[in-house]
Amino acid sequence: MATKVNFPKGVELRSTDDGRFFIEKKVTCELVKQSEKPLVNANKTEYYIGTFKVDGKLYTGITYAGSVEANGAMEAGACYAGEFTVEADSKGKVLPNDDGSARKPILIVSALVKGASAGLDVFGLDDLDIS
Repeated sequence: MATKVNFPKGVELRSTDDGRFFIEKKVTCELVKQSEKPLVNANKTEYYIGTFKVDGKLYTGITYAGSVEANGAMEAGACYAGEFTVEADSKGKVLPNDDGSARKPILIVSALVKGASAGLDVFGLDDLDIS
């Protein structure tokens, strides 16, 4: 009997409206290099492929062309919001590919520049006790 996976902090199991499940982790990605022209997948969705630095490691990731066109060109050296995602079952076990091979996470990156997270100091409440 499968038991639910306990994920580390920052990693979540998300369900979709169509009953699928995904393990996800939000990350900040620094763009190293991006393809000049978009590619097209089997669903006819255009996307750019790029190399992104996350926590000091380089990963290949994708950015959907509509996001880039709506938000402007992405710049090397700039940081963007991203998310590692992989399909799983309802208990958080990663599903294999159709051919039985191991499924690998995909890095999906937003074309919006990642800004700093706001803290309580924006309200002038540095020492607020919120417990």
